[in-house]
Amino acid sequence: MKLLKFIICFSIFHTVQILYAQDVKESEFLIYSELYSSKSIHNLEKPSYLCSYDQNNYPSTNIVLLKWSSNNNFQNKNSKLRYNIGLMIGDYVNSNLKSETRTLQNIYETNVGIKFSKNIILDFGIFNSHIGFESAIGQESWTCTRSILADNTPYYEAGYRLNFESDNKKWKGNLNFLNGWQKMTANTNDQKSWGHQIQYIPNKKTTINSSSYFGQSPTVQNKNRYFHNFYTQYQMNDKFGFIVGIDNGCEFDKTESLKNAKYYFSPIVITKYNINSKSSITGRFEYFKDNDMILNNTYLKEVKGYSINYDYQIQKSSTLRLEARMLQHKESDKIDQKDKNNIFFSIVFCTKINQ
Repeated sequence: MKLLKFIICFSIFHTVQILYAQDVKESEFLIYSELYSSKSIHNLEKPSYLCSYDQNNYPSTNIVLLKWSSNNNFQNKNSKLRYNIGLMIGDYVNSNLKSETRTLQNIYETNVGIKFSKNIILDFGIFNSHIGFESAIGQESWTCTRSILADNTPYYEAGYRLNFESDNKKWKGNLNFLNGWQKMTANTNDQKSWGHQIQYIPNKKTTINSSSYFGQSPTVQNKNRYFHNFYTQYQMNDKFGFIVGIDNGCEFDKTESLKNAKYYFSPIVITKYNINSKSSITGRFEYFKDNDMILNNTYLKEVKGYSINYDYQIQKSSTLRLEARMLQHKESDKIDQKDKNNIFFSIVFCTKINQ
């Protein structure tokens, strides 16, 4: 908590000085919003494990985000510091940050970066997760709604992140020392957590990613969680691309060996076809298997998901998204029979403005 207070105060203290001292090009303002409405067949509620676009049967706001960045790409060669501050509201905040204290729930990002050399940067504060290919900014994702594996891995993290990049830009990654699994603050007796990310980008078409987390379980105090995310994104040509990924997780008692660990996994395949410069169609198949109920969610013992979405770029900053999605729940006695096949339709209007 002391680190977080220091970061916020440090960032605010330098804001005015930076705005006056730097070239205008070094600062960037982001305004982003997602308005949506969903309708489920049989008027069912959406599953509780969804934390984005989780409301049903009436229009709502998923997220409204305001973000300020300074010297993010170190345009000012005389400065070794960069800053990011972001605030947000919406259903995503209410669902995904409900475990945080009320004063912290509207923080999207607040961090400071120090450049030690050409290829090494240390960031500390609150920042986006190093896990997965989907974020809270939906317009950057191929699918309209977030996937099951995205909604059950961290969207944000807090702590320290050491970034590196090779001279040829083909290898980049980071090492993370974190407060925990999607956790802004940590008690003094909490176990700190670790994570890594390595990306190999051999060309403009291909990205291969490996990310991990090791530390305290977010649901059981006396257990450790080890988690690994792997995905490959390949853009075959201007028309067609795909993403293939898999999440693997296990939990085990801190006093026991991995022989007694319990496991869960989630593979996913996403394909995207660009009809023209303004419209595209994306299909998704996802699967989640958690026989031992590690995530403590009755819906997630076994789930299959299918979706298709159509995107139309109204203008450069705005996109209209339509999606049909079906989630099939299996092997859970606590789910009503009519809830086992949950089909819903969504319409999302995204606007992203960079200044």
